[in-house]
Amino acid sequence: MKKLLLAVALCFIFLASRSVDETNIKVKNFYLDQLNQIEYNILLLKQSVLSKDKKGINSNYKKLRHHFKQIEFLIAHSDKEFYLKVINGAPLPKLEKKAPEVRIILPSGLQVIDELVADENFSEILPQLDQLSKNFKNLKEGSVNLIFSDEFILAAIHYQLIRDYTLGLTGFDTPGTLCALTDVQNSIKGVLFVLSQMDNNVPEKLVTTLKNAHKFVEQNRDFNTFDRARYYKEIWQPSFESLVSAYNLMGVEMSSSIRNMPLEINFNSTQLFDTDLFNIQAFIDFNKADFNKNSVSLGERLFFETGLSSNGKMACATCHNPSIAFTDGLAKSKSSNGESTVSRNAPTLLNSVLAKRFFYDLRAEKLSLQFEHVVFSDDEFNTTLLEIFQKLGNDNSYILDFKKAFPAHNSKPINIYTFKTALSSYLASLTKFDSEFDSYMKGQSELDADAVAGYNLFMGKAACGTCHFAPTFSGLVPPYYDDTESEVLGVPADKMYKNIDSDMGRYSDKVPKEKVEFYKYSFKTVTARHSKETGPYMHNGVFDTLEEVMTFYNNGGGVGHGFDLKYQTLGSDSLQLSEIEQKQIIAFLSSLD
Repeated sequence: MKKLLLAVALCFIFLASRSVDETNIKVKNFYLDQLNQIEYNILLLKQSVLSKDKKGINSNYKKLRHHFKQIEFLIAHSDKEFYLKVINGAPLPKLEKKAPEVRIILPSGLQVIDELVADENFSEILPQLDQLSKNFKNLKEGSVNLIFSDEFILAAIHYQLIRDYTLGLTGFDTPGTLCALTDVQNSIKGVLFVLSQMDNNVPEKLVTTLKNAHKFVEQNRDFNTFDRARYYKEIWQPSFESLVSAYNLMGVEMSSSIRNMPLEINFNSTQLFDTDLFNIQAFIDFNKADFNKNSVSLGERLFFETGLSSNGKMACATCHNPSIAFTDGLAKSKSSNGESTVSRNAPTLLNSVLAKRFFYDLRAEKLSLQFEHVVFSDDEFNTTLLEIFQKLGNDNSYILDFKKAFPAHNSKPINIYTFKTALSSYLASLTKFDSEFDSYMKGQSELDADAVAGYNLFMGKAACGTCHFAPTFSGLVPPYYDDTESEVLGVPADKMYKNIDSDMGRYSDKVPKEKVEFYKYSFKTVTARHSKETGPYMHNGVFDTLEEVMTFYNNGGGVGHGFDLKYQTLGSDSLQLSEIEQKQIIAFLSSLD
């Protein structure tokens, strides 16, 4: 009997191994073939540029994107950092995150080329194409050790579906040519082909829903009128749900369950517009086991505790009032003396945990680190953590609450970890997508037609969604949600637009290596959720209404209003939004409350 069981087990191992090998070979052949086609089209594109053949440039560039998009999901999942840095990253200079010194990464890759092709900037296209050719050669050389297992393929598709909806359909990926819909079609085409090469039984429902997606895009070819809300509800979400089901049906382990570090997205989630999409452990800097009702309750008590400040008059809730979406309704928050103000506006704390850096200038890399800035600030609490701990330690009720929330720290219940964790737990508890819009997208309720139209504009023609990324509608970048962006908008000092606001944002923060030219006037992209409730707007509170905000964006930000701003990341051309369209976008923003 034991011999029989051993034989059966060996047979299953052999079949599983053969399946992986066969899938790997077939998918790898497809992958290499597309890389060869890409290299060939880069060569043809170079020849067209040299001869200034505009028709040839457009044709060969489209062919290049056609082949790239079919394997983008495989490229990105095989080497995310390489993909983002030199293959298809945003066309903006950035700093090398892990370098201790200032190391600037100049923009390169397909998004840069896309703008150059659209602008017919021939002189700058050639060096970009030369570099791109080298980078794709490196990809091909590195593919020797790639293993396209079922787990790898499904995880790659997982991220690609999010990428297509949040970045592809918004035009983020094609800032110049706006060939977003063709890109998404080719992406789905590549995914479908790879699924057809898998020996494991791919669920028919997954294939069918993806084919429906391809067909929907084929039948709706206009970027400005593409119904992204309907596409999500009828096409994208069923496809995403089918993919999540496919893991179990195919017996494939999810990426999130075989990684040492927590991933930002929850692979079991079937909705984009639900906080369940996010794995909270990847956003908090404390043990998730300490995120419980007792730590949240203690954190809430501390949040309203004026005794934390040196003069006993200021609490966290002073500037973040729950009754007005955790803001204070002021252009700039009042300082602890009650007369002067701090330098910036108080943003909402709702869903604020879903970020990778904090404050308008992104100076705090961890959620808990932002408390120290408030505690030590002369304009805010103006005290020290030691003084706070001494005050709390003189209150027996606080000692009992800390012991109840953190029993492992009973010998010294009030300490840096427990204090920061309690406050962080309370902030993390303020995370929920429960707006009218979220309910509508989840099929739980209806939504006003103007709000739906506004969402489609936000994610399309108005280009809001290329900075305020779904589903947080903030600078938390999909599909990995492991980076938070800032933008240079050119915010004026007043409504007369005579001068740009003097606050230089990231350039003037307390991170020395970020003192680079392209971070002048760069500020964190805060969430557009709850925006109806959280005016005045911008870091300096210069705009009182959403109508004023829409006028600013519609006219091209600071540059569009006459400022000389070399590194503005917001497009300086008018969005050409009518008054009705602007009102529809505001209706959508109002549905996010």
